[in-house]
Amino acid sequence: MMRTKVARGNGLGHDSEMELFRKSAGIVLVLIIVVALVIGAASQIGAAPLKTKKFKMPSRNIGCRIHDGFLRCDIRSGLKPEPKRQCDLDWTGMVLAHDGRAAPNCAGDTIFPRKAPVLRYGHKWKRAGIVCTSRRSGLRCNNEVDHGFFLSRNDWDRH
Repeated sequence: MMRTKVARGNGLGHDSEMELFRKSAGIVLVLIIVVALVIGAASQIGAAPLKTKKFKMPSRNIGCRIHDGFLRCDIRSGLKPEPKRQCDLDWTGMVLAHDGRAAPNCAGDTIFPRKAPVLRYGHKWKRAGIVCTSRRSGLRCNNEVDHGFFLSRNDWDRH
């Protein structure tokens, strides 16, 4: 008596079908990750700058407000290291005009805007000739004559 083998499906054995399924699932996963990265990068590139009068960083440690052509950014943790100049109040952060040099700010109050929109990391704020960029490393702001400052929890500078 002769036995005939009946072919099922594509003629592959069970192990071959499972291997093909695993490879296909891996390719689909890689494609999903690539598409997500491309969409994320495109949203960063095309994002319009925030143009409100105030904003805060995602860390909630730095907050800024513009008033009468001056940007004032306060840092809750204080300027570190403290400037060498005498300050009888607190070194609250930095100030920058649209056409002047940045300076550390000695003040007895804060302008920290608790209800301000968050300037997400990688995004920009732009108003009155000043542009600020939010990064995980800190906040960098520049005016139209290329003066500005960098402000973070552990460091600050002006240029």
